[in-house]
Amino acid sequence: MKAVHPSIHSHSIKLFRAAILTTVLMAAVWAIPKTACAQTIYAGSSSTSIGEYSASGSVIDSGFITGVPNPIVSLAVSGNDIYVGTYDNIGIYSASNGSLITNISTSYEPWFLAVSGTNLFAAYWANSGVYDYNANTGALITSTFVQISDCAGLAVAGNDLYVAGNGGVGEYNATTGAAIASSLITGLGSPMGIAVSGTDLFVATGGGGGGSSPIGEYNATTGAIINASLTTLTSPWALGVSGNTLYASTNTGSSIYEINATNGASTGSFSVSDSGLAVQTVPEPATWATLLAGLGSLLAFRRRR
Repeated sequence: MKAVHPSIHSHSIKLFRAAILTTVLMAAVWAIPKTACAQTIYAGSSSTSIGEYSASGSVIDSGFITGVPNPIVSLAVSGNDIYVGTYDNIGIYSASNGSLITNISTSYEPWFLAVSGTNLFAAYWANSGVYDYNANTGALITSTFVQISDCAGLAVAGNDLYVAGNGGVGEYNATTGAAIASSLITGLGSPMGIAVSGTDLFVATGGGGGGSSPIGEYNATTGAIINASLTTLTSPWALGVSGNTLYASTNTGSSIYEINATNGASTGSFSVSDSGLAVQTVPEPATWATLLAGLGSLLAFRRRR
């Protein structure tokens, strides 16, 4: 039997490894949701319809989801699912085509929604706790995942669940509901919608009532004040963040406001019909560049060999 030259064997191993890495990188690119680049913001285009909008507020499809059974109250998006809270229901819809997947009947009005893995969280100020549902099937897991009075805004970052209520914001384990810092932020005037971006936690206050109220910026780890009045809006409600833009709806449900997340300057607005707001995660350009550069390098390596 003819012996294989060591250099040939080494070359074969390198080619095999390059093929594996190429496959992995191609799979990673393919795994990034294709809808994420086009479907950035979801908000109500009518009391029973949800539209999709670009980051600048231009309309992509004003009737992406239609026939919602009751006026829309809250929205959340995770992967290929859109969650829609109404007066007594949470609907789960496909982010690919807007079709209904399943309905969750509730005995309350879910003001705010958040999703972490297979957990769907819902909050309503008149309840004493955050409800936890299976995000795929809609089955109720517990009505007291987090017990807090006047619970309102919800936000998830990694395995941290932030809950607004009782004059402040608490931080909890998104898997177990255990308190990490139940009094992370205190002394707020009726906190409502919240949003997290990196180490920044944005909080709308004022309880959604009439009059001008601040949206503050805080350190998401320590709760320290960065800017207690980053900007002010009349009846601020839900918040969302994409890049350096903070999106805010109001209790009047007439507009989504675009705000510079660093200095609070207004950068625009666009008309909607309800207070629900969901911002879909968009792949950062650097992520695409890294993946494509990796693919290019591997392909070049294979051609040289």
